[in-house]
Amino acid sequence: MTTRTQKASQMPSRNYILKISLKHSEPLIWRRIEVPAKIKLSRLHTVVQSVMGWTNSHLHMFHSHLYGTFSSNYDDMLDAGGEPDDQDETKFRLDQLLHRARMKMSYIYDFGDHWEHDIVLEKIVPGFDDALLPYCYDGENACPPEDCGGIPGYEHIKSILTDPENEEYNDTLDWLGDEDFDPAFFSVHFTNMRLEQLRRKGRRKT
Repeated sequence: MTTRTQKASQMPSRNYILKISLKHSEPLIWRRIEVPAKIKLSRLHTVVQSVMGWTNSHLHMFHSHLYGTFSSNYDDMLDAGGEPDDQDETKFRLDQLLHRARMKMSYIYDFGDHWEHDIVLEKIVPGFDDALLPYCYDGENACPPEDCGGIPGYEHIKSILTDPENEEYNDTLDWLGDEDFDPAFFSVHFTNMRLEQLRRKGRRKT
């Protein structure tokens, strides 16, 4: 007799093609990635940080209109205005929130600057060796600098960088710490190098 657990183990694995977009960015800052459908939300958090280019220096949460809010670090979350009934992201998988194409959820990083991302399930594909995942296929535009004041602050920085005669130009370069900062820059190669480092860390923990 085949048990429910045995049936689940016999089901073919699936991967998700996701598009992650930073809401209200213009031009749009986005990445297209592939991850296992069964990835834990806590692991997906580290993937989003890596592919977008964030530094994981602030609190975050996932939100689904159907299933609610998922987070970690409850004490810090409550201090930041979180709800006591937030669900533990370490206990939920992505395929429990998104299970058909075009479904989406939100990922919010840094509750001060409020960087809100749309995560859209574009396509479900047959699974293959998880050792090759996560993987980034494409994307556009650079990640904003941390602590710059959200989208309005980033727009202000970009406007300053277009005018070397602006009285704030040199101070802005000093604050950025990167004279070559280019808002339009994105490298899928460098992004996958960061993901490879993430995969290695994951393998060392198992």
